[in-house]
Amino acid sequence: MKNLFFRSVLFLGMVTIVVACSEEETPTPAPTIVGKWTVNSRVINVKLGTNVLQSDSTAYAAGEADFEFIAPKTVIAKMDGTTDTVDYYYANGKLMFIDYDPVEGYDTTVFNKVDLSANALIISMLDTMITPSGNLFSEFTVRMTK
Repeated sequence: MKNLFFRSVLFLGMVTIVVACSEEETPTPAPTIVGKWTVNSRVINVKLGTNVLQSDSTAYAAGEADFEFIAPKTVIAKMDGTTDTVDYYYANGKLMFIDYDPVEGYDTTVFNKVDLSANALIISMLDTMITPSGNLFSEFTVRMTK
């Protein structure tokens, strides 16, 4: 009787291990840029080398500014009293806004750093201009939440 009990326990243990190992984990979906994002803040810094020449920071209340990324590749941006609908392209950690005007042609804005999670989006761009005094940098960052 003891032998039957130990064999039953051993069999149940093996079945438990096999079932536990064969269960597949559901992969966590990658965060998506598609959806409505509320702008929390915007920061602009102008630097000469490492010295900050000018800094401007704006905090936004809920509903004051947002970006709505709509598939396929359209974004409606509401910020600082203006609303604009443009095309966007997001790949390889970069975000590009492409605006077309029949008179002026294409205008492209590239955010060369994008931090995206399920509930947070931070887009940043850095422009560099070489001057006689050194490199002039302009950093523009927008922080958003879903």
